Amino acid sequence: MNEFKVGDQVWFFYTGYGRGCWSESTVIYPGQFDILSGQIIDIEEKRDNVFIYVEGEKELLSIGWAFFEDWMCKSKSEAIYLMIKRLEELRDE
Repeated sequence: MNEFKVGDQVWFFYTGYGRGCWSESTVIYPGQFDILSGQIIDIEEKRDNVFIYVEGEKELLSIGWAFFEDWMCKSKSEAIYLMIKRLEELRDE
């Protein structure tokens, strides 16, 4: 069950670099992504959409509700922790 609700602030990783440069995948480099924050303004569970307002952007971000908890974090610290954890896993492979 998703714990997020309308009005919550969320943090997520974003890159505009390398979009679609390798089939359907995106190649990124450490200096080419950011951690952004936005506010959930609408949730359409039946249509599998969550709409997020990011200050300074001209369009709303729309993300599938089914994967929302996998892609969004409740704090900047949580986002950084999850990235560090993933990088440590890659180092150990």
